[in-house]
Amino acid sequence: MDQHMATFDLSSGDENLTAIVVGAGRSGSTMLSNLFREHPAVLSQSEFFRLLNPPALGTGILDAAQFWEIIGTPAPHLCLFLQQETPLTEFLYPYKAPSSRFTSETSVSPILLVTLPHLTSDYEALYDEIHLVVQGFPPDRIERHFVRLFGWLTHRFGRLVCVERSGLSLPNRLPRRWSLRENRETERS
Repeated sequence: MDQHMATFDLSSGDENLTAIVVGAGRSGSTMLSNLFREHPAVLSQSEFFRLLNPPALGTGILDAAQFWEIIGTPAPHLCLFLQQETPLTEFLYPYKAPSSRFTSETSVSPILLVTLPHLTSDYEALYDEIHLVVQGFPPDRIERHFVRLFGWLTHRFGRLVCVERSGLSLPNRLPRRWSLRENRETERS
């Protein structure tokens, strides 16, 4: 991990390296994400934003601990869902396995439940690594924290660009300043 931190500037993050693809259910966005995943230059994430609490996309300045609380802390709303034993194919983290660190009783971090298993088979180690990296983030607006994290992940996996694919109602939850073209609402959907 030290090699990744030593060569990536945590104070910045390049917005030009990240694209966000959103789509309604059953629209083919998962297939698109899987196609991106096959390209050697693309780090294709899935459902990173979808499971975060709505306040996660608010405004204001957050320090590193507040940002980690949003992305890394097991989410109470997910705990109830997992305890209902309603499996979703998107939930890749094996929360029912005896060897898993997180369970339906403890709940599972939003990024660990779906996103990190898409990136590596050693998702719990990556989760710990991200926690260490995020601790070095300076206070900033939340979208800058996300750009910084996505930039670090892109660098960490040796890719050139990061594509995040989230579904459902995400476009209405993104801050206006995240739209690709602020004067064209259609660019956000």
